[in-house]
Amino acid sequence: MSHILTIKNLSAIVDARSLLSNISLHIKDGETVLISGRNGSGKSSLANIILGNPHYQIIAGEILFSQKDITKAIVSDRARAGIFLAFQQMINLPEVKLSTLLYEMYMQRLGERIAMQTFYKEVEPFLQLLEMETSILERSLNGFSGGERKKIELLQALIMQPCLLILDEIDSGLDPYSCRVVINALKKMKEQDKKLGLLLISHYKELWNSLSIDRLYIMENGGLQAV
Repeated sequence: MSHILTIKNLSAIVDARSLLSNISLHIKDGETVLISGRNGSGKSSLANIILGNPHYQIIAGEILFSQKDITKAIVSDRARAGIFLAFQQMINLPEVKLSTLLYEMYMQRLGERIAMQTFYKEVEPFLQLLEMETSILERSLNGFSGGERKKIELLQALIMQPCLLILDEIDSGLDPYSCRVVINALKKMKEQDKKLGLLLISHYKELWNSLSIDRLYIMENGGLQAV
C-alpha cells in the first residue's frame, strides 16, 4: 500500500509568526486519519498548507503527494493532482448560482463541455445521497444555512472525485441527523474508491468512530502527536 500523502518535519510561519513546528504525518491509499485539538492549535492551518495556500510560508520540511514533492506547487496544480479541501466557510458570491459553480468544476474534471441538462442528471445521485433538493442548484452562492454550506462543500468533493479529501470541521454547524447524512456519504465515497485518502479535522473524535479511523493525531501549539 503506497502513501498518498507524506509530510516530513514540516515547519511553517504566517506573518512572521511561528505556526507549525516539525510536523510529520502520512496517509496511505484508502486510509482515514483524524486530527483533533483545541481551537487555534494549527489544524486548519495545516489543511491550508497541504492545499498550498500562499498566505502560509513553509520554512522547513516537505510535502509529498503520491510520492511527488509538492512542497512548492501552487494550489491549482495540487487540486488537479487530486487534493480537495472542504473549507469551514464557503465564499459568498451573490451573483453566481450554485449550478454554475458546480458545472464549471465538473467541466474541469471532464476536460470537455456537456449540456447543462446532462450535468443535472449526473449530479442528481449526489444530491440524493446528501438529501438535498435539486432546487438548491438554482440559488446564488450566499445566504445558505450552516448545514447547507457544509453539504455543498461535500457535494463539490463528490463531483470532483479527489484522491485525497480533507474535511476541515465539516461537522461544525450540522445537527445530528445531518452529521449522519454526511458520514453515510463519506462511507459511500470510500466504498466506490478504495484508494481514497480521507483526512478529517474535528473536535469530536467520537463522531467519526463509524468510519473506522486508521490513526488519530492530536494537535497542540503547532505540534502533532500520534495517539
